[in-house]
Amino acid sequence: MPKTNLSKKARREGNLVELYCGDCLDVLGRIPAKSVDLFCSDPPYLLGILGKEWDRGQDFTPIWRKVLRTMKPGAFAYIMTSPRQDSFPKRIEELTEAGFKTAFYPFYWTYANGFPKAHSVAKALDKKEGRERKVVCRNPNSRENCTKDNTIFRSGTVGKTDYITVGDSPLEGSYAGSQPKPAVEVIVVAMKPLNERTYEAQAKANGHGITWMDDCRIPYDAEAPASQRGRFPATLLVSDNILDNGRKPGQGHWPKTKSTGFGKYGGGKSEYHGTGPKSTAENYSSYFSLDAWAERNLPFLIVPKPSKREKKLGLDGANPHCTIKPIQLMSYLITMGSRPGDVVLDCFLGSGTTGIAARRLGRRFIGIEIDPGYFQAAKKRMDAWMRQIA
Repeated sequence: MPKTNLSKKARREGNLVELYCGDCLDVLGRIPAKSVDLFCSDPPYLLGILGKEWDRGQDFTPIWRKVLRTMKPGAFAYIMTSPRQDSFPKRIEELTEAGFKTAFYPFYWTYANGFPKAHSVAKALDKKEGRERKVVCRNPNSRENCTKDNTIFRSGTVGKTDYITVGDSPLEGSYAGSQPKPAVEVIVVAMKPLNERTYEAQAKANGHGITWMDDCRIPYDAEAPASQRGRFPATLLVSDNILDNGRKPGQGHWPKTKSTGFGKYGGGKSEYHGTGPKSTAENYSSYFSLDAWAERNLPFLIVPKPSKREKKLGLDGANPHCTIKPIQLMSYLITMGSRPGDVVLDCFLGSGTTGIAARRLGRRFIGIEIDPGYFQAAKKRMDAWMRQIA
């Protein structure tokens, strides 16, 4: 079971990075109990995505029990999950059965770059019954210029021109089941139960049972100074300005309380929430913009979204993993649930995005990956990112 520390620099600074290639059911037993400050991971969604065997349905409850053992009382877990109705509830059931407290609001990450997986019934029937379809135009998503070296996809369309076609079937325009284009993913929030009587006592005892919301406020004015607090975090995280609709958001509000009424309009002095009269906000995405938060808080990211450069930095060819999350998303979650110097664990390392975010934010990191190919990609990506600040 190979283990690697990425650099002498990391060891000198005491910011240890431990990467293990092996089954997390075995490796998690080697991690000391109550030593992890945050679990942040993108595990398989159990959907069989792109035919990957590792994404087939299975019970993860034994894994969550072992993860729970490693965590400090009150430590949080942020777990990426599919919103599909046979996946999201199952993940909650597993975590609850393993002993996690799950009575929290999840986060919903929405984006514009998902790709549809719908199956055209008419096209399938035409092919099966030998009917010719009329070519309308080239599919703009055609991958004739892609090879297995420069794309993550391994389907039969790689290296071939794809066309949009129509047929004469009365079923034209219909698709099997209900498979709209995915545009949102769920981040389940779970916590190891407290071992103190209150959240305040737990925070005082070991710094847990809490989340660092102020560090994750969304800047609502690009021109405002960094010291301005920004909009309080919501359950929605937006990438790609997906909520833009051509309308400007309102000017905000003064929260009503028993003691202040409606802020200055009721004679009180409560804090004003919203864009404000001098805001440069042009759309509702600005209220929940992960991109805006990253632009202000992650100067090491050249681009906010997971570009090709971000995915393949340090690799010879394409990133072999097919579900790569943006560094900014994992950075947001790590900022919310931990402090510099804390230990972040990810036992579904993939190609190393969580590790990159953790190390760039000054956290210690433990990563576990069962696939040797992904493991090597994670090592190379993390090394390449860390060399930028060596």
